[in-house]
Amino acid sequence: MKNNRGITLILVILYVLLTIIILGVLTILSTNFRKNLNNMNSQTVQDIEFDKLNVQLIKETKDETNKIKTAETTESKLVFKNGNTYEFILEDNAVYLNNSIKIADNIENCTFEVEETKSTNRKVEKETVQYTDKSGKIAVIPKGYAVSGKENEQLIDNGLVIYYHLQDTKQRLIVKVTINGAERISEYALSNNGEIDWNNDEEYLEAKKTYNRFKWISMDNKTYTNIENTDDIYICKNKTTSIGECKVSVVDGKVTCTTHSNCTSMLGRWEKNNETDT
Repeated sequence: MKNNRGITLILVILYVLLTIIILGVLTILSTNFRKNLNNMNSQTVQDIEFDKLNVQLIKETKDETNKIKTAETTESKLVFKNGNTYEFILEDNAVYLNNSIKIADNIENCTFEVEETKSTNRKVEKETVQYTDKSGKIAVIPKGYAVSGKENEQLIDNGLVIYYHLQDTKQRLIVKVTINGAERISEYALSNNGEIDWNNDEEYLEAKKTYNRFKWISMDNKTYTNIENTDDIYICKNKTTSIGECKVSVVDGKVTCTTHSNCTSMLGRWEKNNETDT
């Protein structure tokens, strides 16, 4: 009987210890599970809210007609040419589209940064060349200039317009979003090639303000008393070879090419466009 009691007591102690160990393991597993679940929930919230904003910005930046208005864009507000505006409101912890549609929630911080790089437009002439308009008339485009992309500015009879050192502007958008203490960084390269949309009045006016513009003025046998001697922007009608050089100066009030038999019959000259830019 004593032996049976001893065995029974030992078994009870072992069962208690085993139960304590099992409960401890279950507690650890449960704690880890809840922790991982919380982490998963937190990660899911981050993914969902970030993806909402990301999808919208991908749509904006992949639109070939769209650009970022850098003059109106700030660290907390992003403005696109198509009129869409994205703004982070700290008090609401949210990003809104056009001040009314909540795009992403639970945002602790969101910043917008736009990087711009300028490169010479491929239409800019590397050498002085002859330009023939749709009517067959000829003008000389000096090195470093580009013919306007505006259709009504491409005809010589209308006053052919050229722009000096016309450039492409490529944009890259960097967005930093903080959700639940974790920062996400995303970059977007705008898909348009950076060229001016000449049919867009806003961009056309901006180009007029940004670049020096010159108009082609016919000057066949006309007399000038005060004219700058710029050989690159003159050509006489006696020149029959490739572009080459015309040595032009004012002789007795007439624009004269001393290279080609003192020719005074000129195809034209460029004058600064005095049109109002506003």
